[in-house]
Amino acid sequence: VMGFKANIRLMAWSDARRALAAGRIDGLTGMFYSIERNRDYDFSVPHSTVQYSIFVRRHDDKGITSPDDLSGLEVLFQRGDIMEDWLNESGIQVTRIPVEAPVDALRRLASGENDCALLGRLPALFLLHHYNIENVVDIVDIHMAQDYCFAVVPGNDRLVQMLNEGLKTVKATGEYEKIASRWFGVL
Repeated sequence: VMGFKANIRLMAWSDARRALAAGRIDGLTGMFYSIERNRDYDFSVPHSTVQYSIFVRRHDDKGITSPDDLSGLEVLFQRGDIMEDWLNESGIQVTRIPVEAPVDALRRLASGENDCALLGRLPALFLLHHYNIENVVDIVDIHMAQDYCFAVVPGNDRLVQMLNEGLKTVKATGEYEKIASRWFGVL
């Protein structure tokens, strides 16, 4: 909508963060905003908000009714994700099992490994549907909604302005809803 071409490259989250920090790429299509991350990157306005949930195997909830119940459990999360930051700040004593991608956490959990996973609810539900993983469910919201934004190399104000204007345009024209419905409407 803004008239520029983007070269999208897929890479592991930890590699993508390093590439952005080193200036080898101009931006990321999505990063959760936090005050700490804002010191290292510039952010667009949020393009979505993601709620986090605790995922477990169906019929094996480990007695989890709140995040406090994670103590002593083996907890999967995406390496470098905001949930890693949350675990650091929460003080909850868990065995941490970082993985490269959310689907890795879901597959490990589905296969009987580890106790639970901390993941963005809607993206994880999409992955469960997409990969036909039927024995994993979300059971508890972590009561933490995070703004998901484009993240860019610090000082690239022009790119941030273009992204913000593009987001405003696709939302005003209804195109944003069509995109969201295409990818998440099934959920």
